[in-house]
Amino acid sequence: MLRRLAGLLLLLGACSSEPERPAVLLITLDTTRAVALGCYGNPYDPTPALDALAAESILYQQARTVAPVTLPAHASMLTGLYPPRHGLRDNGLWALSGAAETVAERAAAAGVRTGAVVAAPVLHARYGLDQGFEDYDQPETADQAGRLEMSYRPAAEVADAAIDWWSEHGDASAGAFLWVHFFDPHEPYQAPAEFVERLGGRPYLAEVAAMDHAIGRLLDQLRADGSLERTTVLVVGDHGEDFGRHGEPTHSITCYDTTLRVPFLLRRPDGAGAGDQVFAPVTVADVAPTVASALGLGPDPAADGVDLLAGAPEGRGVYFESYVGFLNYGWSPVTGWADARGKYLHSADPELYDPLRDPAERSDLIDQRPAESLEAYRAALRRVASAPTLEPVVLGALEAGAEAELQALGYAGVGDAEAELPPPGEIPPGLPSPHRSTDELRAFYEAARLGGAGQLEPAIEGLERVVAGNPRNLYARELLGLFLYRAGRYADSEAALLPLIEAGHRRATALDVLGHDAEQLGRRADALRWFEEAAAARPGDAHLQEDLDRLR
Repeated sequence: MLRRLAGLLLLLGACSSEPERPAVLLITLDTTRAVALGCYGNPYDPTPALDALAAESILYQQARTVAPVTLPAHASMLTGLYPPRHGLRDNGLWALSGAAETVAERAAAAGVRTGAVVAAPVLHARYGLDQGFEDYDQPETADQAGRLEMSYRPAAEVADAAIDWWSEHGDASAGAFLWVHFFDPHEPYQAPAEFVERLGGRPYLAEVAAMDHAIGRLLDQLRADGSLERTTVLVVGDHGEDFGRHGEPTHSITCYDTTLRVPFLLRRPDGAGAGDQVFAPVTVADVAPTVASALGLGPDPAADGVDLLAGAPEGRGVYFESYVGFLNYGWSPVTGWADARGKYLHSADPELYDPLRDPAERSDLIDQRPAESLEAYRAALRRVASAPTLEPVVLGALEAGAEAELQALGYAGVGDAEAELPPPGEIPPGLPSPHRSTDELRAFYEAARLGGAGQLEPAIEGLERVVAGNPRNLYARELLGLFLYRAGRYADSEAALLPLIEAGHRRATALDVLGHDAEQLGRRADALRWFEEAAAARPGDAHLQEDLDRLR
């Protein structure tokens, strides 16, 4: 009788228990080219874990980022909006508006447990992407002054944190949304020796392999606890890397597919579409609508992205841009539209390519297509420009160390966040295309490399040539001022930096160097004024406070 009663109670408990709720795992791969993965044709087998996942997933062959820049790309993933609409156009200058609604906010409002594990300071909560995340696990912002190596958490640590979160919160009753960001395939390449050896001394692929190994451990956890059976998994790159193929050593300036085309895998818990390859254009802005659909949250009519669980629409086009050259180097912005007919890049020198037939984008078709065809692309850009926009938060002061962190990561961040940006499709007169300015870009990178290695005089000479040829190159001017100061040429450093300040670019780094210049030149009152302004622009910086205490 007791045994029969116990069985009845167990049955009643099972009947009254809440049904399992769906879960989503979003994995974002920083600086990861699509062709770095074996499932996209890489012959060196760097990604066995992701390749195994790809066999269970839909693989998108024509996936592109919205911008070859980490923060804007991730903002589009989490909001479903293109950059002109969410307002983040570069790293470190803006934060996402509180008026934005992220997919994490929608999920949390529906009772879903939400968590994020990010690897690098470029996605610090300060920039607003933590909206809606119950837990936002991020690296501490370190004092980067005088250091060239970047600060980020390696893939193994990120995977450990993600596994811990999932073990605690990935239960079936509430549902779960976990975003995990990996940063490893980023200069300088410092993969563990075992991966360097396995990939034959190929440092970038070794970093990709180390990341893949960590992702494999995370996926194994979901398989082991059975939660993968109810979990939609998205794996998406935020941008690629040019490696000089089109003249850019890294990324952020050019909009060729070396920096725009990204891996995109979608694994459905029901197994639908496993192993399929889709050649229709998709965008990282599709992430938020797809996550929302997987969690049963319903559509967002304001989104630019679409729900890929419903299929990639036929005849669709997708938007992309880079305003980094405009903000920091004095070049025109690049905006563009890609669809099944081709890929149009609008700048001071428009270009048109057919990536399916010419994946290396070597044959510019701009003079071979009829005017009405090009006008259709420009009309698409005007539609993006006319859509409702959010007003981002202008970050006039980065927190202690954050600006130097971004510069160490290779991101300039010296542009004017309050300047009015030309809308997509409009090009200010007199500005050259970034795609026609790669000789200057390479010269700048080489000078930065020399200065970073302590070879100050050749670095200074190189930057002086860059600035003489293009006085609008703000980043070159700022770096020139820093290297001149390090070389003990204080008056020259001051002369290089003052035009920045006069133009309204009052960044803490330049203000700090100007303070040291004035101090070394015996102008104590000027030094104190510069240090006070620098401290106001970067509150909490211990180094700046020491300067102030010394002079007060």
